[in-house]
Amino acid sequence: MKWLGRLTVLFVTLLLVYGSLSAALPAGAQSLQPQPCPALQLDNPNPGDTLMPGTVVISGIAFDPAATVGSGVSRVDFFLGERDAGGLYLGSATSIPNADSFGPPRFQTSLTIPKVMLASAEFVVYAFASVGPGQTTVVVPVRVGDIPPPKSGGPSPPTPAAVARVSSNCGAVATPVNLAPPLPAEIAFTPTPGPQLFGTPGPPGAPLIDNPGAILDLSNPSPGDLLPLGGYVVSGIAYDPASSSGPGVDRIQFYLDPRENGGWFVGSAVPAAAAPGQAPRFSATLFIPNSAQKGSHVFTAYARSSVIGAETVASVPVFVGEKPTPTPLPS
Repeated sequence: MKWLGRLTVLFVTLLLVYGSLSAALPAGAQSLQPQPCPALQLDNPNPGDTLMPGTVVISGIAFDPAATVGSGVSRVDFFLGERDAGGLYLGSATSIPNADSFGPPRFQTSLTIPKVMLASAEFVVYAFASVGPGQTTVVVPVRVGDIPPPKSGGPSPPTPAAVARVSSNCGAVATPVNLAPPLPAEIAFTPTPGPQLFGTPGPPGAPLIDNPGAILDLSNPSPGDLLPLGGYVVSGIAYDPASSSGPGVDRIQFYLDPRENGGWFVGSAVPAAAAPGQAPRFSATLFIPNSAQKGSHVFTAYARSSVIGAETVASVPVFVGEKPTPTPLPS
């Protein structure tokens, strides 16, 4: 039985050695669970943009995909130059989830750009996870101030790099694109709009149409309109004829290109109650991001009925930033 006692001693010794080695390992090596890693995406500025001295509005997306409550991001910090290299602190923002839970959490804040002139600078943004040490950084090469053109024969100012740099201290960074949750099954269809307005009769002898869902009519934009980058006011009519109280539409969401194709969420609205005999109207200020590709797009609005939960969709072909140059006619 001596061999059994020796095996017992050997087994206990191995356990003690393993415990000592595990305690000596860094925390990250003891657990295979990845640290939270915030997703961070800027609407503006874009690489190569010029930031003029004064107030500038910065917006974007920031959230922790692992968060179960809120955005999972405690704050977003903005610097001119990297923080660890002595960069200038410009301000902070808080990322806020959308009230209707569609689309990733967003932030927007006003910063003050100092009165300097830098042909080459870096706009640096840091997003911090609410739980754990996760941090994601985006570095955008920009210009600051009205840089005068070089004198004749003099050297041209350096051109910032063409792309932004994204890094983190917790591995791969989640991509904010297309992270809006899928529609519930009961509202994942688009009904055909019913009658156009309250009390509007059809042609004599026409059968009554009983199509459930909201009525959605955009006053603007109109087909072929040019939408500027930045603020844009949209308006129109939205209601559900089946509603017995109020407009019967609890939200209207606006996207630059269809939502199901990965379009940009640019804002939302709620129609206001209207006087008897008039259709409820809505108006909202949207934000067309500077990073949106210029040219042809499809402005898409989604109105959800609070009566049956279905959505009605209105789409308008538009241009963003600039219209295409017409092809000259042959002479």
